[in-house]
Amino acid sequence: MSAFIVSDETINNLANTFNFIAEYNHNGDSAAYEIRALIRDLKIENQGSNHHGVIFINENQANESAQKIAQALYDLNVRAVNSRYSEDTSTVFDSFKNKMPMSNKFQLLKSLRCLIYQCSEGDIPDEPLYKRIKSIAACMAMDIVSNMPEYDAAKWD
Repeated sequence: MSAFIVSDETINNLANTFNFIAEYNHNGDSAAYEIRALIRDLKIENQGSNHHGVIFINENQANESAQKIAQALYDLNVRAVNSRYSEDTSTVFDSFKNKMPMSNKFQLLKSLRCLIYQCSEGDIPDEPLYKRIKSIAACMAMDIVSNMPEYDAAKWD
């Protein structure tokens, strides 16, 4: 298996979209719950919360949160690649860009699955962040499938 550091675009898309979902998705789906747990795991400070989870008081705070998510995902990816190839690439992510969240849930899931695959090296799969993003991906996949007409039309028993 080979591993690579995913593109800055992928890191930025995931971080900004996770941040958006954490604050605005109040549908009660499992992926949103797991993303909010990721933010808690990363000890990202927010100014408040409600029964849905995360509320950012201002745009700067939301931007900082997305930056911290981006840094954590990048760090995980770099450490996996460094482990695979015995390298010592810097884990500082200095390419953060605040952008609109991804609207294509299929692309979001595929980008996340790519990151997970690239992080499947060394001891990284034993780390809580890796386990959390795998859980997010599984929840996203189930949320997508369970909302498809083919799934709805399938027999329950």
